[in-house]
Amino acid sequence: MIFFRQTDLSNNEVIWGKMFVADVGERHRNNLWQGPNGLSNYGSNNPTQDLVDTYQMEDGSSFSDHFTLDENSYYQNISDKFQNENPYYHREPRFYGSILYDSANWQPRFSDLQERDPLGIYDRRTRITTQGGNEVSSLVGIDTRQGPVHSWNAGYTGYLMKKMMDHEVIGKDQYNENVWIWMRYAEIILDYAEASLELGDSQEATTYINMIRNRAGMPDFTGDIEEALRYEREIEFTFENIRWFDIRRWKILEEKLGDAKGIEIVETRNLDEGTVNTIWRRLTVQDRTVHKKMYWIPIPNDEMNKAPHLVQNPGY
Repeated sequence: MIFFRQTDLSNNEVIWGKMFVADVGERHRNNLWQGPNGLSNYGSNNPTQDLVDTYQMEDGSSFSDHFTLDENSYYQNISDKFQNENPYYHREPRFYGSILYDSANWQPRFSDLQERDPLGIYDRRTRITTQGGNEVSSLVGIDTRQGPVHSWNAGYTGYLMKKMMDHEVIGKDQYNENVWIWMRYAEIILDYAEASLELGDSQEATTYINMIRNRAGMPDFTGDIEEALRYEREIEFTFENIRWFDIRRWKILEEKLGDAKGIEIVETRNLDEGTVNTIWRRLTVQDRTVHKKMYWIPIPNDEMNKAPHLVQNPGY
């Protein structure tokens, strides 16, 4: 809740943050920049499918333990425990606090779309109706790049950043006053856990990793401790300007910055059979190339000219 409705710095979690007070002209418009295009917002930050698939299930097991991709990149449920077709069910709490995904509750629609979407969901799926073996109608989601409202502002991956938005602010018309957090207590805890692990004290690291997991409503981690630490840093600090520096520091850019993936969702209603079938397909939305030189920045030419014996960083 500190990212959603907190308007001052009184929460003990906040170490360094900025307050916004509209009465004195200080405010921001994160809801406008990040919210769905179907509410006349800009949909700027698009979480990838890789991030979504990283979030564990509510019992601490991996998403990949329960879902797999078939040869056509459709998600298939293989779980003995979570036997549902929807990959967004039974995920860990931070998923629901951080990611705006298809059919998640968000905000009421404008009057001309309330009949179509009375619940105020984030609408990313295509709805097809068939009868007699033929398609009789097809309706794209309101918040897609083919939708009826500002389609050019729709996200590409099928997801938006929920974490920093205030649920009660209508981005098109209102300003945000929720505090902007630059550093918080969880960062200190997980920094300490990583330092302990690097110094060989895995027991101390385990204590503090589980401290963060438990307060988020998750059980103690199982498996490799380094993987557990890196998971916590990725998930706990999603959208907090930490991940880029972590994957550079760990030298895993090539592994983590491949092509950007998104989701395509199609719901088919068969009027003859009275059935509804929904499919989720993983797809590439952006080709990306990672070079080793991205671990460094170049030394400016002016500085190289001042000191001819300097050796330029690799790749520049």
